[in-house]
Amino acid sequence: MKKILVGLFTILVLTGCTQASSMQMQYNKQMQQLLSVNEDSGYVPCNIELTYDKITDDEVSYQIVFDNPKENMRNINIVVTHDKTTTDGYPSIGVFDEEPINLSTIIDSDNPNKGIVLVGYFEYSGDLKDLNVTFKISINYINDAIEEKTVYYIQSI
Repeated sequence: MKKILVGLFTILVLTGCTQASSMQMQYNKQMQQLLSVNEDSGYVPCNIELTYDKITDDEVSYQIVFDNPKENMRNINIVVTHDKTTTDGYPSIGVFDEEPINLSTIIDSDNPNKGIVLVGYFEYSGDLKDLNVTFKISINYINDAIEEKTVYYIQSI
């Protein structure tokens, strides 16, 4: 009986580690592709609003809102990077989530998703009016035609 329980536990641990490893590999792949991009795709399937504010003398907080989709977006994976120093990492959604993230053009009680908000921080000790930072965003999703799409968005402030 102990051997069966140990065997089942080992299988569960290995399955969990494999899934986490697969998610990390997907994140790394999407991030590497994003870092190599130098221009955006032109078409973006939703509104993207970037806001930022100084929260301490040495740190800026930024918020990126994705809403008002132009088409239904299923199984969304979003990764963000920028060219400033950070110890907090970069925000993402969908890559490490077990449940799929979706944005629909129809908002009702059955589909309450109204948008996605990603928040991050980076070190900056200057004045906000002198801030110069470039954000790169990769949005990977599946549309209604069951096509996997990846679009890139770049914004400098």
